[in-house]
Amino acid sequence: MGDVFRVGVTLLGPERDGSWKDGGPESRWAKFRPSVAFSLQQDLPLDRVVLVYQPDGAELASQIEADILEERRRHPELRHRPEVEARTHRIDNFYDLDGCFNNLRELFLSLLSASVPQHKRVHLYANINTGSHCTLLAMYLLAFGKVLPDPFDLVQ
Repeated sequence: MGDVFRVGVTLLGPERDGSWKDGGPESRWAKFRPSVAFSLQQDLPLDRVVLVYQPDGAELASQIEADILEERRRHPELRHRPEVEARTHRIDNFYDLDGCFNNLRELFLSLLSASVPQHKRVHLYANINTGSHCTLLAMYLLAFGKVLPDPFDLVQ
């Protein structure tokens, strides 16, 4: 497994990832947020995570990105793992299937050729716990339509 660079892509959902907003800043630690959980799974240590957000979700993306790092500091069992590099990616319309599909395909293809440590191959993972119907359908089409080269896995 040392020759694999694991890259995860998660669709930020304002309902589930941003569910803490009603209760104030500290309440976010009491709520389950799928994108934070996906980024820090014990069984799937990711090297890089890409937070895909809608146009009005830039603030949420920044908060989730910061919380991924904070969560590592809060839990001693995560401290031994290398840092997860978090990046953000914007999709202009989460409700346009064709646009979502093309945007996500280009994102995944760029991640395959993105800078990774020497002598490592990229394994892509996609979190399907959040997102609009169009973005989730686009993820399924990319995964099961064999549009992307293996290895590419959906994670729930």
